[in-house]
Amino acid sequence: MGYETNVQAYNLLIQIEVGIREFFIFLIKEKGIEDWFTSFFGNNQRQTISEFIKSINERIKQDQQIAPEESYLLKINKITSSSEYNGNALEFFHPFYYLNWPDLEMLLRMKLNSNLIDSEIGGKKKESLCAALNNLNDLRNDIAHSRFITDDNLEYITVIYNQVKSIIPNFLSFVNSQTKERNIKNVLTEINSSISTINSSQMISYEELKQLGANVSDSINSFWLNSLEPRLIVLLKELDHQLKQYEHLRNSPGGLLGILRWKKLNEGLITNISNLTLNGKI
Repeated sequence: MGYETNVQAYNLLIQIEVGIREFFIFLIKEKGIEDWFTSFFGNNQRQTISEFIKSINERIKQDQQIAPEESYLLKINKITSSSEYNGNALEFFHPFYYLNWPDLEMLLRMKLNSNLIDSEIGGKKKESLCAALNNLNDLRNDIAHSRFITDDNLEYITVIYNQVKSIIPNFLSFVNSQTKERNIKNVLTEINSSISTINSSQMISYEELKQLGANVSDSINSFWLNSLEPRLIVLLKELDHQLKQYEHLRNSPGGLLGILRWKKLNEGLITNISNLTLNGKI
């Protein structure tokens, strides 16, 4: 029964692929890897994401009435009519889901990632994982093109599936929780709200300062924002640092004078962030 065999094989391959992608995402978040777009990805992976972003920008050029952040959502969620669009409800699929199957093995093998991955599963298991992905290349290609899969093929895929499941900690929990991200429209709105608060307030209240810190931190941790505009991430990290300085000034004697100087010193930083967000350059 070729069809049923293909479906079973396809199901196992999807689980392997999702499990490994989520394993990478977990490692980056759990280990606090900064600048992951350049420190975890290689040139090939960055090129894949860059080409995807380029296609988004082409859509923007073709329809000037659609804002950039909405175009990202339209593209990523494959929405074709405006009546289907609800900016508050939609989320992004994670950037890792736009990589190709060979990219997964490449990321495992990269020297840049060796210490990170080896610390979690060990070098020998990592090599076994790489070999498993490599051995499945041809079969995965056949299944993707609906070519006939034999019972022996299915048995082979099942053996490798069980091997991968035993190597990656919490494999099944990764499979059942594909990562999505808050849409960029909301992230940018929060950044702009933070900038507006800084510009309009003579002295930022404790509550506002706490919210500002949360907004900036959330933006820095956005995987898509790291992909789309790494320059903004650098600026936001500096703003995060400066907000901590602001909090210190707020609690210091004569803090108002220090805060006035703080605002003057950070005018350029605030302006640069605004130029990247408010003016729709992302």
